[in-house]
Amino acid sequence: LNALMSTGNVAFNYSSTAIETWLTDYSMAKKQAAAEAMRITPGVIATYVKSDDGNSYIRTSVNTSSLSKSSRDWFKQHAQELVNTMAWSGSADVVGLLQDRTTYGAFGDHGGAQQDVQSIPMVFYDPGLKTVKYKAAARLVDIMPTVMRTMGIGAYKPMDGTAYYLKTK
Repeated sequence: LNALMSTGNVAFNYSSTAIETWLTDYSMAKKQAAAEAMRITPGVIATYVKSDDGNSYIRTSVNTSSLSKSSRDWFKQHAQELVNTMAWSGSADVVGLLQDRTTYGAFGDHGGAQQDVQSIPMVFYDPGLKTVKYKAAARLVDIMPTVMRTMGIGAYKPMDGTAYYLKTK
């Protein structure tokens, strides 16, 4: 992380399956400079800067040549969407996605954009439920609406997430 730290613009850095960096000067030019420094960090396969409105990330570099074809295909389909789920007013200014089995923190600590980290089953159990297998990309925000639907509780106001149907016996 030396190149990134030597910019003198790092306020905070957190790493797990991605390198997330908050900057002291988060103008677009400084975010671009930090992303360029992050790009040369070993294991980084793509860099992103937070958009000016803070609602998404803009990819500034990609090098997936070290990935297998199936990993490259998965990356093309999912990386941008996954990185964008991280965007909010307090999120990192610059993000560097890491290839599988590369970390500067704890692998899988808080999820990430690697296929292995995203492919984790979600299991609900109750003696009154039938076995149901979905191939959907369920997220944490789907748990509450799914449980509420199963219990017959209607949402009292709009909420994020999908209410999956769990079949009862």
